Amino acid sequence: MAVVLVVDDNSFARKMMMRYVKSAGHEALPAVDGENALAVYEAEKSRIDCIITDLLMPNLDGLGLLRRLRECGAGVPKIVASADIQDAVKEDARALGALVFINKPFTSDQIEEALVTLLGAD
Repeated sequence: MAVVLVVDDNSFARKMMMRYVKSAGHEALPAVDGENALAVYEAEKSRIDCIITDLLMPNLDGLGLLRRLRECGAGVPKIVASADIQDAVKEDARALGALVFINKPFTSDQIEEALVTLLGAD
């Protein structure tokens, strides 16, 4: 079982993502934006195996979060889940460590497939 940090300012999307992560057999930790995600990561970094983040969020957006995680040396796999992932944004996110991109609205299968791709099968 992996521990996945789920970052999304939309409570419905965050709760659905967490439900899908849990149904895939993993633990999900919530964060409401990039700033909150950094605090959760700092407190739980020894346990966090993967991060799934939205891009458009207040306070600190997804690209800003990816940048800050790279600066602090966070080597965990990162997934971007967003409604509109343009090629230029995808390139920026990939340069900042994002490995998988999921378009919203996402399905349980997409989340599970992304987690298996990054973490392997349990």
